[in-house]
Amino acid sequence: MLSYPAFALLKDNLPDTEIHALVQGYTQPMAELCPSIDKTVVDPGKDSGLKGMRQLLRQLKQQSYDAVITLFSMTHIGMVVAMAGIPYRLAPATKIAQIFYSHRLKQRRSLSEKPEYIYNRDLAEQFRHARFHRTSCILDQTAR
Repeated sequence: MLSYPAFALLKDNLPDTEIHALVQGYTQPMAELCPSIDKTVVDPGKDSGLKGMRQLLRQLKQQSYDAVITLFSMTHIGMVVAMAGIPYRLAPATKIAQIFYSHRLKQRRSLSEKPEYIYNRDLAEQFRHARFHRTSCILDQTAR
């Protein structure tokens, strides 16, 4: 639910862009109800080991995404999206996982100056203003 405003902002401002959500299995039914999400992709999770990471990597490569926006940085997702060759990779500038992203937004979420959904929307807003051709993107909301 905390990511819905980010999805809505992107869909409203980039209507020709196909938006997919990378979600944990238990959140997939709720994500599929969001009218701003065109498709869901399930993250097998870091506990799925190398087999799960390879499976996710294969899925991401098959989709040929132009961009990924990670709402909450996790190392296994950062590694997979970088290995998938997604050219525009945006995430909060926190944690070690930020090294896998081509673009970062310093947010200082630990200060809790804003509600979580505003931090997520800020990432979507930065992406909206990025200057490159995009036809499909995936938002990682696995930790939320």
